[in-house]
Amino acid sequence: MNAHTRHRTLCLFALLVVAAGTAMGCGSRQRSGDDEQTLAPAPIRPATVLDYDFMWRQEVIADWGERSQSFEAVLQKVGSQLSLVGLSPAGRPGFQLTEENGEISFENLSNREFPFEAAYILADIQCAFYPWVDDPPANGEAGGSIDGFHVVETRSAGRPTSRLFTRDDAPERGMLTVTYTWGDDAGSAPLEVVLVSEWYGYTLTIRTFEQMRL
Repeated sequence: MNAHTRHRTLCLFALLVVAAGTAMGCGSRQRSGDDEQTLAPAPIRPATVLDYDFMWRQEVIADWGERSQSFEAVLQKVGSQLSLVGLSPAGRPGFQLTEENGEISFENLSNREFPFEAAYILADIQCAFYPWVDDPPANGEAGGSIDGFHVVETRSAGRPTSRLFTRDDAPERGMLTVTYTWGDDAGSAPLEVVLVSEWYGYTLTIRTFEQMRL
């Protein structure tokens, strides 16, 4: 296994544990010929853009090439703080990421080295779950931009059904797409989110099986 392949495999493992990826995150390094290009994560945004507090327990399934793995995690937002606890297959905490007022803290509780900054994990969470469009219509399509990251969002009955992201700093690297499946109730989290990254070559399926408003 060469260094680049090992890097991407470790990165995907971390994303599995975090549950959300989350794709300005993994594969923050890509090889192009003999050169490595590093893409910055999406800009950090405050958790207060989410206008409710919640706790979501999730399963993440990551697919890259012929490989697939899954883990669980807990994502929680309280006031100005967003926290993510990645769980091992035995249900024990593997790490905790916290963001508050633009500051990110990260505690690694596992015996695995994380090969990238925690900001990349947070970027995946933001692409999947944060709002990106101001005053979106209940039905139809709308767009938004934040610091060179652009999204076209399609909505139905007041909820997003898909998002398509592009970025000014690497238009040749394709796009990131996110699609949503919602339940019949009024829960704040979609039942399933599928995130497909052309930037880094993987798919994340995030299933929320327990959720509550706090």
